[in-house]
Amino acid sequence: MGALLLSRDVPGTLESLFNTIVAPTTWDHWFGMHHDFIGTPPERLVEGSVVVAEVLLHGMLEEVEWTVTRLDKPNRIALRGKGRTGIQYDLTYWLQSTDSGSNITAGFTFSGPLITNQVTKALEQHGYEQLENTLGQLAELACARHE
Repeated sequence: MGALLLSRDVPGTLESLFNTIVAPTTWDHWFGMHHDFIGTPPERLVEGSVVVAEVLLHGMLEEVEWTVTRLDKPNRIALRGKGRTGIQYDLTYWLQSTDSGSNITAGFTFSGPLITNQVTKALEQHGYEQLENTLGQLAELACARHE
């Protein structure tokens, strides 16, 4: 099993960040591992929503069925993904207010039969870079959408 955890202070409000995350049509603009949707996603995610998408992790494309397992507006969004290769993904965003805007923490775990120690190390190394870019792009888009 591999795990990533990254936290970043960003400008913008909890509402703007939350509303951007739960709008799948924005994912192309900020969600680093998102490649494309299979079918049409809902306009807005609610608890229990299912979205099927292709993700790109370390050069590998995989079809993943994401299910929203928890939404605590405006502080937490949790998604569980099941890949066709048997890999399971858990992705959670925690949002908190700060004096200068918001703090966003992203936690990502992955496990499954193809996740060896070598694969875990490669995905974690690449994943931190991708997650850092994701959080930056999310903050930029959320601020631009809600100014």
